Amino acid sequence: MTQPLNNQAWNYMFATRTGNTCDETLNNNVSGGSRMYVNGNLCLSNNVTMSPSALIVKGNLDLSNNAAVGASTSMATRVETYVGGQCRYAGGAWANPCSGDQDARHLYSKMNPPSYVVGVSTSPPVFAAPAADFATWYSDAIPGPNQACTTASTSPNTPPVFDTLTAGSPPAFIRDNNNPVQDLTPNHDYTCRVGPAANPDGELSWNNTTKTLTVRGTIYIDGSATVEGSLDQYNGQAAIYLSGTLYISGKLCGGVSGGNCDFASWDPNTEMLTFVANGIGPNGSVPNGDSIFLANNSSFQGALYATGNLDYGNNSYSDGPMVGSQIILSNNVSTQSFGTVTTVPVGQPGNPEVFAQPNPPQRFSG
Repeated sequence: MTQPLNNQAWNYMFATRTGNTCDETLNNNVSGGSRMYVNGNLCLSNNVTMSPSALIVKGNLDLSNNAAVGASTSMATRVETYVGGQCRYAGGAWANPCSGDQDARHLYSKMNPPSYVVGVSTSPPVFAAPAADFATWYSDAIPGPNQACTTASTSPNTPPVFDTLTAGSPPAFIRDNNNPVQDLTPNHDYTCRVGPAANPDGELSWNNTTKTLTVRGTIYIDGSATVEGSLDQYNGQAAIYLSGTLYISGKLCGGVSGGNCDFASWDPNTEMLTFVANGIGPNGSVPNGDSIFLANNSSFQGALYATGNLDYGNNSYSDGPMVGSQIILSNNVSTQSFGTVTTVPVGQPGNPEVFAQPNPPQRFSG
């Protein structure tokens, strides 16, 4: 279940934090192929190389030794760059404004598409940071706390629990992040579906033999979740909302090639799983300040939204858009280029809310 993209932030790695010398920092040996949008100031540490098709920085851009944006080889290797503030390289003099040819500052940029000339634009396009409506989707998610699975596997293959009753008179389901951590990829199969199997209104099902997660619609878990597996694949388009945090260890891919995600062929408009996490660590394996954490050597292909930080461990891979206060990319993290997003799951933050309600008569004609 999808809808047209409404907020262009979902075509970028989008860092929302402002008010600091370095609102967003990319660390040693990070290689960036994903388009990036920084609401504040961007700092590139030693040896960081960025080669996205576009880089938008509303504040300052500060490059450390051996860091670079793009390459001067040709117009094709330059990066379409927008900087609203100043720029400098290796602690040298600031260029204020950061405009024109900035090759001397390792900012190998181009501007004025589609014909392009060498230079940095001083007029960054303005995209509003997407806002996640946790309260509404807690109420309306299918499946979720207020809509149980109409088809569900039974013990010992029980599906994830969406909420736990909160004590009271009487006890009730309340959005209070009280649910135990849910393992979305356990060592057993499970099925949770709302509506007919051929065209459900919502689904969260796992095949442990094929390591395949089937998703559909907008799903809500009033707590945290984990995804752990050497190589897992999802099928479908869905948004999974979490009142808590998300921990990923291993690889979760929209498409698989060999022993990793299919970075070359994945189409985010036909296979897209979006995780939307509201909790902030420390929580289990999720560090302080993070809403989403990928362990070392992990990969994720899809979309991520974090109220707090989005954190990738060493040697991890990212493929797809993301929104977070800070996007923390540790040593040797690689962000892959991905196709232009035009279609997103129902429930994608920043898009008009479209609710899928079971309505059997609409499925028949005659």
